[in-house]
Amino acid sequence: MKRLTQRTLGFLAIDIALLILSILNIPSLVYRAQAPLTVQESNGMLLIADIVDNSACFNLQQADEILLWKDTRVLSPDAIEFLADMAPIGTRVPLTLTREGERTSASITLIPFYSLSYVMIVCFVGLVTWSLGVFVLTARPENRTATTLHWALVALAVTVVTAYEGTTPANRTPILSSLLFFLSYAGTATSFLIFTMLFPRTKPGSMKLSLALICLPVVSILGFMIYHHTRAVASASVDSFTAYYSWFEIFHILLLVYVIGGIISFIHSYATAVTTEERKKLKWILWGLCLGPMPFLAFVVVPKQFHLATPVAEEYTLLSLVVIPTAFVISFMKYRLLDVELVIRRTTAYTIVVGLLVALYAVVVSAVAVWIGQMTASAAAAILVALLFEPIRRRTQHSVDRMFFRVQYDFRQAEQRLIESIKASLGVAQLGNTIIRETETLIPVERIAFFALRQPGNHLQLVAHNGFDLLEKHAPRFEAEHLRTGLQLPVALTAKLEPGIPHEPADTEVFRRWDLALGFAMLSQESGILGFLVLGNKKSEKRFSAEDIDLLKTVCAQAGSALERISLQQKFHFEHAESERLKELSQLKSDFVSYVSHELRTPLTSIKMFAELLRSRPRRLDNKGMEYTRIIEGEADRLNRMVTNILDAAKLDKNITVYEFSEVDLVDAAETTLATMQYQLDKQGFRVQFTKRVHPTRKRRLPNNSLPIIADRDAVVQAISNLIANAIKYSGTKKYLKVSVLQEEEYAICRVQDKGVGISEEALTHLFDKFYRDPTHSHHAQGVGLGLPLVKHIMEAHKGAVKVASTPSKGSTFTLSFPLRMSPDGSKS
Repeated sequence: MKRLTQRTLGFLAIDIALLILSILNIPSLVYRAQAPLTVQESNGMLLIADIVDNSACFNLQQADEILLWKDTRVLSPDAIEFLADMAPIGTRVPLTLTREGERTSASITLIPFYSLSYVMIVCFVGLVTWSLGVFVLTARPENRTATTLHWALVALAVTVVTAYEGTTPANRTPILSSLLFFLSYAGTATSFLIFTMLFPRTKPGSMKLSLALICLPVVSILGFMIYHHTRAVASASVDSFTAYYSWFEIFHILLLVYVIGGIISFIHSYATAVTTEERKKLKWILWGLCLGPMPFLAFVVVPKQFHLATPVAEEYTLLSLVVIPTAFVISFMKYRLLDVELVIRRTTAYTIVVGLLVALYAVVVSAVAVWIGQMTASAAAAILVALLFEPIRRRTQHSVDRMFFRVQYDFRQAEQRLIESIKASLGVAQLGNTIIRETETLIPVERIAFFALRQPGNHLQLVAHNGFDLLEKHAPRFEAEHLRTGLQLPVALTAKLEPGIPHEPADTEVFRRWDLALGFAMLSQESGILGFLVLGNKKSEKRFSAEDIDLLKTVCAQAGSALERISLQQKFHFEHAESERLKELSQLKSDFVSYVSHELRTPLTSIKMFAELLRSRPRRLDNKGMEYTRIIEGEADRLNRMVTNILDAAKLDKNITVYEFSEVDLVDAAETTLATMQYQLDKQGFRVQFTKRVHPTRKRRLPNNSLPIIADRDAVVQAISNLIANAIKYSGTKKYLKVSVLQEEEYAICRVQDKGVGISEEALTHLFDKFYRDPTHSHHAQGVGLGLPLVKHIMEAHKGAVKVASTPSKGSTFTLSFPLRMSPDGSKS
């Protein structure tokens, strides 16, 4: 909904006030009284024509002449209605009559003027009409024609609901009630006539002068009529009423002239319409004016003319009056919603055919029932026949469509077939060819092309076309940054469209250079541009109609969804292929690493073995030789740890790591690890501190300060050595290492602490990711980032945990926690 201005809000406030006044006036309808008889004038006499309610009439007969109502002389049926309206229901009224030349007395009891069903139907019609008026105003708040139609509908709603005469127990404000009725009655006819001068296009001439000529007579007569009505109600005088009624007849004739003038204006507009759009709008109104009163004429007026009983109660025919305001609103707001002539023809055809089928169904069911002769069997037969007739009904409807509405049927079928083909397209080329082929069948044009936006580069790729040969090898660049709008509307030369179709004006020079008339953007769900469908002039040389635009909008919306779907499918297939390729590369890498690592281990083992043999024979070596042997052995150990990490990382990738759990002394494992890495620690000049704090428990004594756990000894040594190696890498200038083994409650703890460069807060979150290295210190620290991920995997396999605490520039502390209660299979006991 558009944002409402203060003017529109003021109009809505008036609408609500009128609605409230109309609702407050509903009791006037319920309690309005009438005489229980009908009268007619004959040779200057007022004769009783019919007695409506015998129980409310006393000593009355048809053809009696009414002389006096109480003490008031009555000369017309309107005077009877006026006097009855001045009294409440149930009032006993004495009458003076003449019967066969003799003067006599009688009495009547006033009865309700309206039935309860009539009041409910009137309220429904009024509420629907009022709602339609408010809808028009809020949908087109700044449109002069919409405002006029709004007032016509609201005034009509108030007129329908308002009772205008007399004082009743429920209505003590007759002047206000009458004024509301008269104003709404005048407003309905006046607004209707003004609307016919504005719709579907403003008629030539001065609008101000026309308004003055329309409103001045109404206002003048309305003033005199209200004055005389006020006097009649105040005095309850028949003479005053007669004066009022004379003005009301003049007022009524004037408004009738306005209504007839409005209808003639519509007919003239239809006859002089220059576009199909105008004719379609006026068809809705003209058909509404014809169909609205049709049930009343067919079921009430015609039977009464032939003195027949009405097949439908008069009040129920009032429901059809809703057709008139509905037709007006559809004509003004949504005339493209349906083809009114097609709706009427199809409804008529369906009614006739279905009526014949129902008659045939009734005959068949009756024949089967007579033949069977039993109630239960007859019911079963009726159900069976109904089931058999259902496919016949569907087939009949299908045949009616093909026989009587061939053009619409074929077009609808072709449109549905096109949409299904678009949804079934598996590639952009197939999609483009389908749209070009099917669109040309439905809307023959001189040239048509389907462009897809190709990324990267924002180039328009010509996917399929007819008449765009020059662009087959040229992909123009689409400059989205120069767009003024999101291309939600079609871009077109205004002269190529029927009037009233929303569009964005095209660049005339560009469109004429390429002989284009119309273009549509194909958008994604996020309104991103995916491609374009462009068309030249229609081969018939006619303008593009609203139906053409609606069809092309549907096609392009479906094409946008299809392009998005195809793009996602292609992306999925590409990503799947890329994933398979990366998986294959990862496998090749793992196999290569395993191969190289295994090949490295063999010479490493030999080097270390011969270094140990040399060191075991000190008499053959001098001090330098012993030092060199120690260096060879230490470097071999370091290289062996690196190879072990690489091999274990490859096993992790393949998920084939196996741990052998047994009882392991954590204290001994830590001491062994320190001894193994002593060469590297001495080489870096580290000061090493080792502490152990083990407390025996009541359940078991721990000999020689040992701390046994269930673990894989090689894995535990590897985890501790990786932490020590990490401390060496990031030691900085402070060469200090402390390794502690202790028991905390149900856990065995091994803690490695250094006073190195520390770890940043950002790096802590990625510390255990494979191949991650702290970017702050990666330039001077060796390694590939496998040691800490292996530590984490080892601790998880042992149902333990690894924790880290660090302060930049002050050092780090890594803590390994092993559960004391572990089963030999590696699970917690």
